[in-house]
Amino acid sequence: MRDQLFRRSRYLHAPDVLTVTREGEVLKGKIASETYGNQNLADIKFEAGTLTYTRNLEVGGQAVAMLFKGKIEGDKLTGAYTVQGLEIPVTGTRKPPNATGGK
Repeated sequence: MRDQLFRRSRYLHAPDVLTVTREGEVLKGKIASETYGNQNLADIKFEAGTLTYTRNLEVGGQAVAMLFKGKIEGDKLTGAYTVQGLEIPVTGTRKPPNATGGK
């Protein structure tokens, strides 16, 4: 599986960059965020076009788990984070491989 890179827009801050890679049967992911820095993702799954993962942040000294669920269709990502019962919509577009120096 090629790296899946998306620029995602969310509420009130600059877009993040999501990178998902496959190492054998294991998916690994990270997010590069101007607001929260770089984070590794947990519980990453991709089944039937649906991507899910957990993003753990520290906000105001509190640990916050953000659960993501979204669909990948072609070069588009559409989904939402669920955080403390609230849904935050997310959209993104795959970045061209040469934009990241990737394959």
